[in-house]
Amino acid sequence: MKNYIDGIDFFNLEIQRYFAPSTSWSEEKKKENAMSKIFSGEWYGARKRDGALYVFVKDEDGNCYLRGRSKSVSGEFLDKIDLVPHLQQLWDELPNGTCLLGELYLPRNEQAKTTTSIMNCLTEKAIARQKKEEDKLHYYVFDILADEGESFINMKAIDRFLRIEDYSKKYDCPYVEWAIYYNGKELWNELQNILAEGGEGMVITYGEAPYQPGKRSAKVSLKVKKEIKETIDCVIIGANPPTKVDTGKEPETWPFW
Repeated sequence: MKNYIDGIDFFNLEIQRYFAPSTSWSEEKKKENAMSKIFSGEWYGARKRDGALYVFVKDEDGNCYLRGRSKSVSGEFLDKIDLVPHLQQLWDELPNGTCLLGELYLPRNEQAKTTTSIMNCLTEKAIARQKKEEDKLHYYVFDILADEGESFINMKAIDRFLRIEDYSKKYDCPYVEWAIYYNGKELWNELQNILAEGGEGMVITYGEAPYQPGKRSAKVSLKVKKEIKETIDCVIIGANPPTKVDTGKEPETWPFW
């Protein structure tokens, strides 16, 4: 049957939603909650790309589909695989019975609205907007829900994440990025690196948890953003005198270097 892998309709499967702290939480509470999970050693995290979530399905008969999170006005998911033909190399190489979760994003302008401005177009216009190499959307794979006809829905998160590492070695496509998961102190250090470079943050997941379609549980996942950026208290004890006075006026010829 179309869409089906191991008896499950993955094309219409509800997506697991990731827990985000309430806006009523204090910054300290958010930080304590995240740190307790990170340093427990039981949670694993990967970079969060700022794009739009898309599910790739290659059913047992080899039919390929790519659908987003939202449904059409008629209440159905739309197949948008034709809008990203440069990803066909990956679709062709993957075995029948595969389901991937990923974010479509544009590396040079990583914003959700950038992705949606392309993926919400008609096919010809979407392809035209990606004509230049630097304008092609990339696919960031962060979870695998099925492989070679076997469903991973009930598999532990850590075991699914290990499959991503295997996939990254088998399938090499210039427009595909495979998530790298970290744990414990390495997870904390990587999170600080991402935040320091202006990244969106990470999603951390309880390693023993199976995939939970349609649910949003604080016991399973957590979006971690800038609220836990490491800070250092300091006191200013001196300053160097200025070397010139800023008048607020631009020079007549701007030095381009």
